[in-house]
Amino acid sequence: MKQPEQLTSESQDIAELLDASTLSNEFSWPQLKMLSGYFSLWQAAKGTTIFEQGSTDQTMAILISGQVDISHLEADQSLEHIATLNPPQTIGEMALIDGEPRSARVSARGNTTYLMIDRAGYTKLCHEHPALALKLVTRVAKTLSQRLRRMNSHSKEMG
Repeated sequence: MKQPEQLTSESQDIAELLDASTLSNEFSWPQLKMLSGYFSLWQAAKGTTIFEQGSTDQTMAILISGQVDISHLEADQSLEHIATLNPPQTIGEMALIDGEPRSARVSARGNTTYLMIDRAGYTKLCHEHPALALKLVTRVAKTLSQRLRRMNSHSKEMG
């Protein structure tokens, strides 16, 4: 089974990657440089499971390159494809915020690079830069809200 690989990267490089993400619209360059110290750079080869449904790891990722498939493991062990996400979208937000087991599997559709922050890093950010942590979680909440609205709209069209 393929495993994601953490890459070595300078804080400046991570800040530049964050600047190319959706965060750049709401964070200043100095804030992105500050945030970069809490994220790590990862890569996953095609077919690699990045997040497994039911796992309790508490991390969130920002896609930098490649695509990921979101799927749900059904009771009969079949996988139901939910969505394909592209950069610079985020994945795993719910687990970072609520600490609950993951509700879906995330797999690399091709070679994929992403930035990841874990619960320990987010907690450290909260203690060291509370206003910046609040701004990040507000951005995450906005993303989740937008996804929920799209799902509601889609289910109304189908129903």
